[in-house]
Amino acid sequence: MKVGFVGLGKLGRPLSDVSYEKGHDVTGFDPNVTNRNQPREIVHGSLKESMNDREIVFVCVQTPHDEEYGGDKPTSHLEPKDFDYSILIETLTELNTFMTKEQMIVVMSTVLPTTCEKKLIDLVSNTNFVYSPQFIAQGTVAKDFMDAEMYLVGVQEKLSVDQEAFRPKKLVEYYKSIYEGTNIKIQSCNLKEAECIKIFYNTYVTQKINFVNMVQDVADKMKNTDANFICDVLSKSTKRLVSPKYMKPGLGDGGSCHPRDNIALRWLSKQLGLEYDLFGQTMLIREKQAETLAKRVLKDASGKIVEKKVAFTSTGFKEGVDNEDGSYILLVQHYIKENGGEIVDIEDCDILFQSWPSDKTPENIDVFNVWEDYGNERINDKINP
Repeated sequence: MKVGFVGLGKLGRPLSDVSYEKGHDVTGFDPNVTNRNQPREIVHGSLKESMNDREIVFVCVQTPHDEEYGGDKPTSHLEPKDFDYSILIETLTELNTFMTKEQMIVVMSTVLPTTCEKKLIDLVSNTNFVYSPQFIAQGTVAKDFMDAEMYLVGVQEKLSVDQEAFRPKKLVEYYKSIYEGTNIKIQSCNLKEAECIKIFYNTYVTQKINFVNMVQDVADKMKNTDANFICDVLSKSTKRLVSPKYMKPGLGDGGSCHPRDNIALRWLSKQLGLEYDLFGQTMLIREKQAETLAKRVLKDASGKIVEKKVAFTSTGFKEGVDNEDGSYILLVQHYIKENGGEIVDIEDCDILFQSWPSDKTPENIDVFNVWEDYGNERINDKINP
């Protein structure tokens, strides 16, 4: 199948590589020139030259927030706002000048609910429009795409109660060629439902991580209470608590999606006139937990906060990833500095913050392991109450 990818960043590039490996005829284009210089060159001149003969054009361009909304610094005090759709709007507008009804535009970029109907659908009057966001994680994008929990297909109207009649056949054929699992799930819905599923999927992860870290906050106030043990038991309740994923206290969430999606939903909730601010509180909880962790690092043996020089083994937003988008570790660093600490290189530090369990640490240096030290302190409380 002839497929094209517009946007060759964190999402578009891995998906284009998977498509190529699966035998599809792949072209690509990115409005950002620096993203075009990749190991396997798939860019062919202009957007029109790259996409003119494609059966499906996947649009994976950024829908960014302002830099200050990234999640690596406090955001709960900021006025919420929507994403910036300017790149997406420009891309769709240009694609509409040469694409036809025999072709299909599939938007994969994250957008807030109602965006497709209010801002995007009218831009593509000459071709077909589908919203199909992906459920992937940075570092495992290709793997997650080939073994997806589900492929979500959002279209403007439900054409039939029959799910098969409701799905764009070319897109379904493409997803079946990509999938490597045993039971492919293609979920059809309207545009607003697809937008909601994607944004609430991301923000639910934040809620889950915050909840588990709240368990740790409560356990910290008591003796003989092991948060890791509590969460391990809770994670075994697969009937009602869903799954063990994220059920371990430690760092808060990060990345280019989760913090910003919660911030954007604050804006949408306000626009809809909701009288509560769940997502603002979520970000506030995230910040308070980061501040609590920073203070724990700075405490001396007597429990007093002192000026320490702190180094970090890594600053990526997740284990095994260098990307610092929305990094919770950078948020912890913010609060360390705010409480009198200093961020230094490892050779100059008083204490080394082991960011992730797999990070290697030098010998003969004081190490703080967020994934173990909390639990070990409480286990010691059990032994010596």
